[in-house]
Amino acid sequence: MEVPYGDGTLSAAIPESAHVTVLEPKKVPPKDEIGLLREAISDPISFAPLSEFLSDHSEFLVVVNDATRQTPTAKALEGLSEVLRDKKPEFLIATGSHRAPTEDEIGSIFGKFHHEYKDRIGYHDSRNSEMVELGVTSRGTPVRVNKKVLEFDRIVLINSVEPHYFAGYSGGRKSILPGVSSYETIEANHKFALEPAAKTMSLEGNPVHEDMAEAIGFLDREKLFSINLVLDGRKRIYFAGAGDITDSFMEAVKYSHEVNSVPVRGPADLVVTATSPPSDIDLYQSQKALDNAKLVARKGGTIIFVTRCKEGIGKREFFDLIAEEDDPAFVLEKLKSGYELGWHKAAKMAEMAMEFQILAITALPPEDIRSIFMNPFSDLQSAIDHALGSLGEDSSIVVMPAGGLTVPRVRE
Repeated sequence: MEVPYGDGTLSAAIPESAHVTVLEPKKVPPKDEIGLLREAISDPISFAPLSEFLSDHSEFLVVVNDATRQTPTAKALEGLSEVLRDKKPEFLIATGSHRAPTEDEIGSIFGKFHHEYKDRIGYHDSRNSEMVELGVTSRGTPVRVNKKVLEFDRIVLINSVEPHYFAGYSGGRKSILPGVSSYETIEANHKFALEPAAKTMSLEGNPVHEDMAEAIGFLDREKLFSINLVLDGRKRIYFAGAGDITDSFMEAVKYSHEVNSVPVRGPADLVVTATSPPSDIDLYQSQKALDNAKLVARKGGTIIFVTRCKEGIGKREFFDLIAEEDDPAFVLEKLKSGYELGWHKAAKMAEMAMEFQILAITALPPEDIRSIFMNPFSDLQSAIDHALGSLGEDSSIVVMPAGGLTVPRVRE
């Protein structure tokens, strides 16, 4: 068995008597990525072609994802290069509530276009950027967005669509909320992640998604040209949809489901779930791979969580909420009295700690791992041996090398 860990891999031997299934995004043939992009922007969904959209505008805003997302922004810009020639786009990195991007990360996001656009690249700061209030959703979310969104008559949004553990899918409306929204707006929206209907690959009835969709209704959608990309398991562009922010997103959702929703027999006694860059940057981001593992693990079974977490915990609010309690049930009880941004992750992790034994292989201090109801291990083989020591060598094992992008669809 081999799974990613940081820029390398970890391996372990598995007993021949074990029943092992490797679960990954569906393998699909490679496509002409730049060709897909150019076709999408010239024949968009429910919208005029990008060249026509920008015909009378030499200056416009391009909103791109930060380095915690696998969106191939540089490749997208290559596909847009003919349309962008002789124009002066301004770029805004949609950080949501994340920290500011580093110079190295900005270089990675823009690739060969970094030098060309470096003087016109800015980033959103959910606490300190100047905001404009647009209204309040029916669920009570005050919608405040970065002022730059209102300063341009033309905005191009570059995003990727993949499973998201409480918004259903990333992409589309997430360029705006949380992408360029205020901290208060993000916090108000994300509290709905505590509701049972907020789950991966689910949109209908999902309160987080529906609140986001209502929020973008406060903007003039005729000024938004959205590009939604679906990547295969090798991070190559499999589908490119462009045009209307909602219609292009919904079309991309179909392709994401095709690639990322994978049938498997289950439930399994042991699930090994791993994540790789950029999703393994910290525990806060890595948690998505852990959440997907619960979909195929049997109750009372074991999950081995493999993630580098080179920048540590990440947003500490969720970690502190778990670490200060001696019982995961107390975490859930505390959440009944209030909510702070990030606490939804604490809820998800506490629920899993009550149902599964979780072993973790990370770069985090062992005491930090123990404080959040996981058992730390220094290598994969030790973790496997420990798990099978109690489960038995003939156990059923599911291995998810791309845990954050693989959504198991269990068949009994």
